[in-house]
Amino acid sequence: MIQSKEDYLFYCEADRVALNIQSTFPQIFIHEVWRFERLLRKVEFYKNCRNSLIFKPYYLYLYLRFRRLSVKMGYHIPLNVFGPGLSIAHPGTLIVNDGAQVGENCRIHNCVHIGTQAGFTDAAPKIGNNVFIGPGVVLFGDIEVADDIAIGANAVVNKSFTEKGITIAGVPARKVSDKGFDRCYKKSTEIVRKRNTQ
Repeated sequence: MIQSKEDYLFYCEADRVALNIQSTFPQIFIHEVWRFERLLRKVEFYKNCRNSLIFKPYYLYLYLRFRRLSVKMGYHIPLNVFGPGLSIAHPGTLIVNDGAQVGENCRIHNCVHIGTQAGFTDAAPKIGNNVFIGPGVVLFGDIEVADDIAIGANAVVNKSFTEKGITIAGVPARKVSDKGFDRCYKKSTEIVRKRNTQ
């Protein structure tokens, strides 16, 4: 969760690296996903760190822009759910319950649903760091997904997976490989932290 201006800048830079964006500012017609992610982080920053009456009108303006862009892109992504290094593959349906928690370096594809268990409002998944979520994946219920896991396309994950560094797939999901996130995507937060210490 963004708690300071430094956090905000780190989240934005980690997201940019995760999306393989070379330029500092998003181009209007090319970087739509990054425009969305930058606005998501800005709204989170103002909600968490600039919550005085002075900033309230600007926060509401940003939130309205965020909601409109969310509808346009096909996303329902609540604030303060995803850690830094978020990489949304491209526009398309994404539905995330506001009770979910997702760690650093999540690569997520279209038609993914991260939801709650039927009859509950807060029984949503807790997803670790460095998780690859393939197209069409459904995760629901009060479950945990460990770090460094890759989830294959169209998997239905309704139970916890606590073993790190594996691939799960199928309906219902089960372990299919001992290789996980590292073969699917990069850890952008590590790249940014290493660069900041040089």
